[in-house]
Amino acid sequence: MKTITFTEFRRHASTLLKEMEQGKRIIIMRHSKPVAELIPYTPETDRLPAWKQPGIKLALARAELSAAILAERESNLHQLSPPLCLPAPDSPQGTNEAPTQRQQQDDQQ
Repeated sequence: MKTITFTEFRRHASTLLKEMEQGKRIIIMRHSKPVAELIPYTPETDRLPAWKQPGIKLALARAELSAAILAERESNLHQLSPPLCLPAPDSPQGTNEAPTQRQQQDDQQ
């Protein structure tokens, strides 16, 4: 593996490409930090990009646990008391009747 500066790469690009054809790897540095690695082309790198490859299917050994949690949540939703109704703007404050009862009283009057 060979390490060179960016300036050296610009000046000697054709020579460095010949070295890469022979199988050498080259690391390009800028301000004493590596910024790129040049590697020779191999047919095994000629494949689909990762985003085009089929995804990994995950299987959980404890999938029944999540199903049990969801089932318990569903059963708890049905056991909760109905929500309290807010008083209508035209009714006196403090009454907490369901809308159907209020409608029945209005219809009787």
